[in-house]
Amino acid sequence: MQIRTPALLLLVASIGLAACSASAPSGSVYKSGEALKPQEVKLAKLLSVRVVQIETSSNTNTGAIAGGAIGGVAGSQMGSGRGSEALLGGLIGATVGAIAGSATEKMANKSDALELTVKMDDTGQIMSIVQASDETFTAGQQVRVLIQSGKYRVAPY
Repeated sequence: MQIRTPALLLLVASIGLAACSASAPSGSVYKSGEALKPQEVKLAKLLSVRVVQIETSSNTNTGAIAGGAIGGVAGSQMGSGRGSEALLGGLIGATVGAIAGSATEKMANKSDALELTVKMDDTGQIMSIVQASDETFTAGQQVRVLIQSGKYRVAPY
């Protein structure tokens, strides 16, 4: 029963790390500061859609630290929880926990996205815009390119 509690803590910490990850810039989700502000709207033809991932640059090592601490506690419960077995178990548990926590944090810092290549109707300019994959797009589709404060979004027309 002593080993189950640390394992449960590791699971809770992993879920917590995933919940803290930053979301990808979205074509349909606006921040409160973006609402009620004018946007320039340009019509375009969608030339291609490619699935990509957005990786946030924040690497806080929180996953490695939390995983190492939880793994160390869980590993120290080996044997009777005392002596050299507990010490060795704690070291191994901390190492494995840190590796698992770091990997969990890296996965939590990635989100699915779309690279949308559009051809502007008015100028013929071709550009690529990357945003969250929270909407469905098809090559050849007519779309709106929304421009606000230097940020571009693609939305269905």
